[in-house]
Amino acid sequence: MKPKITIVMPAYNAAQTLAMTYRAIPAGVADEILLVDDASRDDTVETAKALGLPIIRHPHNVGYGGNQKTC
Repeated sequence: MKPKITIVMPAYNAAQTLAMTYRAIPAGVADEILLVDDASRDDTVETAKALGLPIIRHPHNVGYGGNQKTC
């Protein structure tokens, strides 16, 4: 049985860099890529949806450490 590789991307107000970061991940390197949004106030979630990324979204900002725990 082959292990599954998941890339988890923590994000907060990352709309401007998300697509570039996502596209920099080499094709085939992971089985899935997941975005964990820390209640961004910009278009991070909309950008992630447009890229087809599954999203976990915090209802309020939990800070970097809290977002890392979710990741």
